[in-house]
Amino acid sequence: EDYLRRHDATSFFEKINDGLIITGPTGTNVNDILMLATL
Repeated sequence: EDYLRRHDATSFFEKINDGLIITGPTGTNVNDILMLATL
């Protein structure tokens, strides 16, 4: 429940060691594109 409250999925999956794949930064601004699309 603590992970849900903190919106921290990464720490949760690191703790249970269940196939978490961390790819790192993508270098894209996907959120910026989404914001422009909704305006």
